[in-house]
Amino acid sequence: MLSILLKGQVEKVKSLILPKMGRDVLTVNELVEDWENSKKYVTSLINEMFGNTPMYEALKIAKAKITQEKQKTNLTFPIILFIVSDGEPSDAQPSQILDLIEDVKKENVLIVSVFLTDKNITQHKKLYSNANSDWSIGAKLMFNSASTLPPNSPFYDYLQEFNWEFGENPKMFAQVNHSDTLREFINIILSPLKNNS
Repeated sequence: MLSILLKGQVEKVKSLILPKMGRDVLTVNELVEDWENSKKYVTSLINEMFGNTPMYEALKIAKAKITQEKQKTNLTFPIILFIVSDGEPSDAQPSQILDLIEDVKKENVLIVSVFLTDKNITQHKKLYSNANSDWSIGAKLMFNSASTLPPNSPFYDYLQEFNWEFGENPKMFAQVNHSDTLREFINIILSPLKNNS
């Protein structure tokens, strides 16, 4: 409601990527090169981020874009999809979200799941191999949406370098309550790709 009062009628799902020449799918290099403008663009959309969580629709759009890009572009794998959410979809049941997530993962997509909440449910800088039984349904959905950290991948080294704790087969799931932590987590995930591009 607040977003409608401040901005008028808005789309249910909108890309957070600053469109370039009609495209809102960017390579890591393009994102890094234009990061300052991208940050400003995301900030300009904050008023539209209140209200419902159309996670199912957003995932359908992301899957369609990924399929479209794979058909017309020589992509570098893995494709990384960040999901940042409170894990409380307003347009589908958790089981429907997880079914669609599995379809997305089959497209050689690595899903990094960032859980937003006002309560601390995880330890700082820790990746988990299993969901805790006392986590909320939203936290469990976000955990189950995440891909497992690929074994022997550059991500391991970067996470260790930044003192993240993790055991065997951890999920790429983190709770983030602060923008600096989110920035560090995203930079860690993107660092191996930036260095290989």
